Amino acid sequence: LRRRWLRPLMVAAAVVVVLAAAVAARAGALRLGRTQGRTSALSQVKVTNQLAARTAVVWADHGRSTCQLVAFPPSGSEPARLVIHLEEPGEPPDAYQVFAVPVHGPQILLGTITLSGSEGSLDAAIPPSAGKVNAVRVTGGRGTTRYWATFAAV
Repeated sequence: LRRRWLRPLMVAAAVVVVLAAAVAARAGALRLGRTQGRTSALSQVKVTNQLAARTAVVWADHGRSTCQLVAFPPSGSEPARLVIHLEEPGEPPDAYQVFAVPVHGPQILLGTITLSGSEGSLDAAIPPSAGKVNAVRVTGGRGTTRYWATFAAV
């Protein structure tokens, strides 16, 4: 039982470390928030310049596959951004579509992640016309939802 949770916990710890390094490099001091959620590990990181990044990790295949996400709110003239990383060990090369889900309005296609060596990433700006976004949907090759991650709106 303990081994089943080891990999997902290691992935969540790695996401927090990467996020902390990215935010610290971008803005300075760092204070971690509380983790909560049912289908995803959700946390909020606040820094001294009021930037608040959100993270989510969602598992599939009993913890074997993961979708790791960092959502950055708009900052000055920079739009909100999503950084998504997929790990799909043992899966054949495939393309996954990534959709931002606004609080109000239809979902927006942000781009496609093509796996290379069982991994793939996407860094995309959220169009300001979308308004606040509080979820990401990742679909597989047949259009079925593979991952659904929710977080505090950015």
